[in-house]
Amino acid sequence: QRLVAALLDRFRGARGTQLLQSRGSLVIRRLCALLGAAKVFSTVSTLLVREDDLPFASTMVQALNLILLTAPELKQPRDMLKMVYNVLHPHLSPQDGSLESHASQQDHPEELFESLYRSF
Repeated sequence: QRLVAALLDRFRGARGTQLLQSRGSLVIRRLCALLGAAKVFSTVSTLLVREDDLPFASTMVQALNLILLTAPELKQPRDMLKMVYNVLHPHLSPQDGSLESHASQQDHPEELFESLYRSF
């Protein structure tokens, strides 16, 4: 958590915003590859929930949303979130809506959803 907090601090201010725009996606994607995307996104969202600087938190959420939606290496967390969505809205999904049927494939997708929902 200290590593992610230090990274968030690097993205603060004018220089930090420039860093976020130029290299932020690469840095976050590499961190996700090393530590696991679900863990990184959950940690970031936990820190952003406590953030007092709302414009900074908003900028980070926008950047993280873009990364989550577009990065090929984040397919697994996207699939986890889709799984939770399908459970919450089974009438919109033709797939099996039970988390239990996917439990062996993913680790607690509902926890990732809840963590991201709080900050995003």
